Amino acid sequence: MTTAATLSVRIAANINDFSPKLSKAEKDFTRAAKKMQDVGKGMSMAITLPALAVGGAMVKMAADAEEAGSKFEAVFRSNTRAMDAWVKQARQSIPATSAELRGMTSEIQDLLVPLGMAPAAALKMTQSVATLAGDLASFNNLPITEAMEKLRSGLVGQYEPLLKFGVALNVATVTAEAMRMGLIKKGEALTAAARAQAAYSLILKGTTAAHGDAARTADSTSNQMKFLSAEVRETAIAFGQVLIPAVTPAVGVLRVVTRGFNDLSPATKGAVVGIVSVAAAVGPAMYVTGLFAAKLVALRASLI
Repeated sequence: MTTAATLSVRIAANINDFSPKLSKAEKDFTRAAKKMQDVGKGMSMAITLPALAVGGAMVKMAADAEEAGSKFEAVFRSNTRAMDAWVKQARQSIPATSAELRGMTSEIQDLLVPLGMAPAAALKMTQSVATLAGDLASFNNLPITEAMEKLRSGLVGQYEPLLKFGVALNVATVTAEAMRMGLIKKGEALTAAARAQAAYSLILKGTTAAHGDAARTADSTSNQMKFLSAEVRETAIAFGQVLIPAVTPAVGVLRVVTRGFNDLSPATKGAVVGIVSVAAAVGPAMYVTGLFAAKLVALRASLI
């Protein structure tokens, strides 16, 4: 017959036998939880966050290229195909992406035509300006965007930036060149179109040492590094173009969510901000799961 004392002894014995096993299980569980946290955190830092950042940058570059392409077509219209062929050829000596060249050339064309130049004449001058920008960038070891901006300034009568290239212009010299070219007659006012053409003529004369430098030094270490950088950007744009169809709907959803959040009351916004954000991918999810498991063990220990 089992007495209360006997039963108590058996229960105590069973507890004593079970406790080491439970402690071992807790340690194993804790180690597993810690491991999940470490792996999750590592994946988040090494994969998730960099992937999101790189993917976002690629999409941004592709979106910018898309905008540049739209402006390119609007500016050059029927000459778009011819200009695209020129861009492809220009990339052989100018270390820039197709999108960058489209953007720069469309800006120059869109400057010259409103100044009063005929589209065909403006097209030829645009190609020449872009080529010169590439040569000056190579010759002076500058980014092509900087060289192009200085040339653009000179075309609209802002001559000081051209001093970087050793070209000193003023209203008198530009006016004299415009008369020499037959763009205006003596006593006539200098038109915007004549000013741009005359200034560019003088710029060409003042930069002869740099002409063709981009092609001549394409194999130099400095230019090869620039070409590599351009190719990396070109590849990133290509990847971004693949991502855009997937990202665009998500952006639309986020806009709806954002508008909805903005319409919430201040109290509700505060409550939403206080909620822990959901993990973005496997790494963060593993980290949160591991953290939760560790907390369970700690909670169980506190209840004993």
